Order: sequence, then structure tokens, then C-alpha cells
Amino acid sequence: MVAALAAAFAGAPSQQPLDTSLATFADTVLREEMRRARAPGAVLLVVRDGAVAVALGQGLADVDRRTPMDPERTVLRVGSVSKLFVATAVMQLAERGRVELDADVNGYLRGVRVAGGDSRPVTLAQLLTHTGGFDERNIGYAARSAAEVIPLGRYLADRMPPRTRAPGTVTSYSNHGAALAGYVVESVAGMPFSEYARREILLPVGMQASGFEQPPAPALRAALVTPYPCGAEEGRAGCAMHALDYRHTYPAGSLLATGADMGRFMIAHLEDGGPLLRDSTMRAMHARHFTHHPMLPGMAYGFFEQTLNGESVLSHGGGLPGANTLLVLVPGRRLGIFLHANGGATTFGGAVLHRLADRILRAPEGPEGVDERARVGTPAAPGADPPARFAGVYRSTRYARRSIENLPELFASPVYVSADTGRGGSLVVSGLGGGAVRYEPVAPLVFREVRGGGEKMLAFRADASGRITRMFGAQSFFGSEFPGAFERLAWYDAPHFVNELLSWAFMIPLLVLAIAWPATAGVVTLWKRRRRRDAYRTTSGSAGAPSVLRRDRVVAIGAAAAFAALTLAFGFGFLARSVRLLENAELLYGLTPAMRVLAWAPWAIVALAIGLCVLSVRAWRKRYWSLAGRLYFVAIALDALVMVAVLVRWSYLPARY
Repeated sequence: MVAALAAAFAGAPSQQPLDTSLATFADTVLREEMRRARAPGAVLLVVRDGAVAVALGQGLADVDRRTPMDPERTVLRVGSVSKLFVATAVMQLAERGRVELDADVNGYLRGVRVAGGDSRPVTLAQLLTHTGGFDERNIGYAARSAAEVIPLGRYLADRMPPRTRAPGTVTSYSNHGAALAGYVVESVAGMPFSEYARREILLPVGMQASGFEQPPAPALRAALVTPYPCGAEEGRAGCAMHALDYRHTYPAGSLLATGADMGRFMIAHLEDGGPLLRDSTMRAMHARHFTHHPMLPGMAYGFFEQTLNGESVLSHGGGLPGANTLLVLVPGRRLGIFLHANGGATTFGGAVLHRLADRILRAPEGPEGVDERARVGTPAAPGADPPARFAGVYRSTRYARRSIENLPELFASPVYVSADTGRGGSLVVSGLGGGAVRYEPVAPLVFREVRGGGEKMLAFRADASGRITRMFGAQSFFGSEFPGAFERLAWYDAPHFVNELLSWAFMIPLLVLAIAWPATAGVVTLWKRRRRRDAYRTTSGSAGAPSVLRRDRVVAIGAAAAFAALTLAFGFGFLARSVRLLENAELLYGLTPAMRVLAWAPWAIVALAIGLCVLSVRAWRKRYWSLAGRLYFVAIALDALVMVAVLVRWSYLPARY
């Protein structure tokens, strides 16, 4: 009976005629935005009122084989949209009374324990709203083959990131948090998450061509899309990557599915009496469960809240190298949109979504024929806060505080907030996308974007002394909008200062090797030839002083050269390579053997820094060199101390990963 009902539900969408006028419009939009984003291929599904209104495939799933994108047959890598299936599974267990969403997750886990760090426990509700307080970690969370995949429970027991903030306070998008929720499902259900998802979610809604299994079934592997991280034009020039990698945290991002199957999943979330959850449970899942401020969108369970053309929508994006995915639900309209591109710009999904929304979600007009959205941007009376109070540099809370993965943050473009005192206390914000944008005050600590109908808002939070410490606002996430949190940076953490500091910290060792060492070596050679005893005259006049000074001087020169060489080796062999490998996702598979060795270099740098400080004092006492030479050596010692400060501040003793 269950199988028959599932088949009937799965077949329902195909029994309705497609919306030809909308399909024609969507086809034009899809082609134009694919060309702008340089996407090789794309799939678009629109479901409305329990039926598929649009099902389109454009471009190529594989450029070399000329395989077309097909919404029914092409198997897609949907990335983080997989988290919606984790959230659905958790809600099923909650509906059946097997878990409580506000209980400590440690009570459900087998062989895994979430470490302390705060007196408050981490709950399932917090995992589903990305408020668990976990640090970021990506290095080593993927494998190149199914044989190398670490079982989910063992991986989380060994590699779960530490908690770096109190749970339930601010958002920080977490793959590991979602994977931990998936492992709760495993622990409670007594089966792998992939098997639970197949039995309780995929098959009941008719998602026959989908799965979380690693490796996937041969039929799915044969129809799998090829990703092109460089875009369409380079697709035939070696830009294509392997179509599949494997994730230890697979519930958070490893679902493979066709566009048609994702349409079935959307319908199951939009229709009353669906096979996944009772209506009351589904409404609870779609309701808001966390927000940084009542006037800002927040988090449902699994979904991001978003305002689109005045309509409240639920969304989630997903991104892998060469794969951009977006799923949007508008429960009030019984409308769902699914988009996937196998390459191209990450702005593709948002561009298509907004053009479709302008056609489908038309805001009502006022009595004078004026679009009501035009009224939304009108600012309310400004608060008493001077705009300079909010000015500063802000950074997203999603970064690694205790590993080398914080490296990109040293060079990333932060969010800059400046006061626009000539515009009634408004702010100018850059770094959130779209260039500099002006926000006007609408309430204490709350600002609304002037352009775009005023749908985007910012809120700020102050500490007990009244100092602004955080900013909250939407972060673009492959077309969706995550309710992001941003930390206000101290001057010594601002990227422009750190960049200058590191530039000089590495420049001085270069000068040591390029100038000081050859010059000093020449002086030593000259001394050996001429052996001028008076060059080493000391106040004591002892016969052994010249040999002691020669030894001290050689030790000082050697220590400076060793510090320079080791610093440059660590900087360019480890730090710079880490940044590059993080950018092209290679570090998802872990550090190379050479980088593992270099990860211990900071301890040697600290030891050399201490030695250089001692030798610098001796150089002044014994007057090894001229005044300029001693000052130069002091500069080397100070540079060594700067490097130690950087290593301590950014957790490289040793480099954690």
C-alpha cells in the first residue's frame, strides 16, 4: 500500500500540463543568464499547485561528449541543498517522538561527544539553524575515492571542530553541524543516514534517481553531470574536473539527484497531506526558529528565510567546484523553484531567480497604481545613534579560529561600514555584494537598504559598555540569502593592517638573505685575509677575546640566516601554498607530506626568535658591528618577535588543520 501511494504521489506532477507561457519566458531567461555566467549547462524546475509548471534543461552536461542537460535523466550534485534532507529526517524523528529538538545532542549520539566550551549544551534545533557555535573546518573532510572515506561517526569523533562561541547566539554556517545532525539520525534510527534517507524520504516521494550512497549506484554514476569550475569557454581546454568526490561528512552535501526528483521533493514540502511529515510538523519546520533581530529574516529548520518581491520565501543554496544549486519555496503560493548549473559564476542562480520572481511574484499595486514595493524603502524616523558609532571593519563569523584555514581571512575582502553624515545619519556599506550600498536608519540599531525596494536590512548589536560588536545581514549563498553574522574587527585584525604587517615580516628575511648575509660573508672573508687584531679589541684586552667574538659573530649571522630561511620556507612553502590549495579545494583531501613537516616550523621560528633577541643584546654589549649593523640586527630580532606574535595570534604553534 505504501509503495502504491508513493508511486501515485510521484506520478502526480507529470499528469498536469506544463505552463507553456511561463516555460517560454523561463527558457529565454535561462539561456541569457547561462551566457552571462558562462555556465556550460543548467536545469530549471518550477512547481506550482502540486504540479510541474516548468522543466527545462539547457546546454551540456558533458562538453566533450556533447551530452545535453536533461531534467529527467541528468544526475546532479546538489551540494549543500542536501542539508534540507537532513532537516527533514530530524523532523520525522521528532514527529515520532524519538528525539527532542531542544535536548542535548549528546544524549542521542553513539561514540561521539560534543565537547564543552560553554555551560549550555548544543541542541538539534541549533544544528538545524547553524547556531551550534562550532569553528570552521574544511581541510581533510573529503576523500578521493570511496575506499578512503572515513565512517561518519568515527570522523566526527576525531575531527569535530571545537566550539568557539556560545550556542544559540549567532549564526555560523557549519557543514559539520549538519553532518552531526545526520549522525543523530544514524544513531537513533540504527542505520546509515544514506539508508534512512532512501527509505523514509527518497522512495516515499518517488525520488528513484537519487541517493546519498558513496559510491553511488552504477546507474547514477553513468548519468552524472560533469562539473566545469572554469566555465563554459574553458570546458574543452582541460578545465573539467572529476565529476565526483567523496565526503566524510556526506549528509551535509553529497546528495545526487535529478532535477525532476528535486521537483518531487519540493512538491512534498508544499502540499498538504504529503508523505514526509504531518501538516503541523511541516508548518513547524518552515516557521522561523532563530533570528538575530525581529526585523530581519532568520532561520527555519534547514531553510533560510528571505524576502523576494515582498513575499516571504524559504531557500537554500549549494556549491561545489563546478556546481551551483538553488532551491526556493514560497509556501504561501504553493510555488517551488530549483536551479542547477554545472559551472559558471555563482551569481547565476540569484540572477535567474530574481527574473522569474519578477514574472511570478508580482507585488500588488496601490490605489493610485503605484507599486507597493516602492513604499518599502521609505525610511522611518532615524534613531539618536550617530552613524560614526557603527563605522568599522567587519568579518563574517564563518572562519576558522584555530587552524590554518583562517589564512584566507587574512587576505579576504571584509565588509566596510562608513558613516554618511550628509544623508540623515545613513551608512555606506561595501563588501556585501553589489558595490557600495547606502542604508538608512529605520529603528534603533537597524538600517534598511535604500535601493532594491528596501528589502534588505542590517542590524547591529552592542556590548554592555555600548560599543558596537556585531552586525547582522543577508549573505549571498549561491542565490539564496543566509542570515549572516559579522564581527567588528580590532585595528590589529583588519586585513589591510595584517597584509602590511606580513609584507614587512617577510620582506626583512628576504633582505637578510639577499643583502645582509652576502655582505657579512664578505667582511668575514676580508677579516680572515688581513687578520687585524685591533678589529676585535675589547676593553679587557684578553688574548681569548678575538676567538670569542668570532664565535659569537658567526652564531649571530647563522641564527639570522636560519631565521630568514625558515620563515621564508614556512611562508611560501606552507602558508602561501595553503591559501592556493584552499582556493582550488585541494586541501579538502588533507595536507601534503611536505606541508605536514613544515607545519612544525613555527616552533623552530620561536626558538630562533628568542636566540636572536639574546644575540642582539650581546651585539650591543660587545659592539660586533658598526651602529648601522647593530640597528639592522635589532630589526631582524624585532621582525622575529612580530612573526612569533602572528604565529600565536593565528594558532600556528604548530599549524593546526
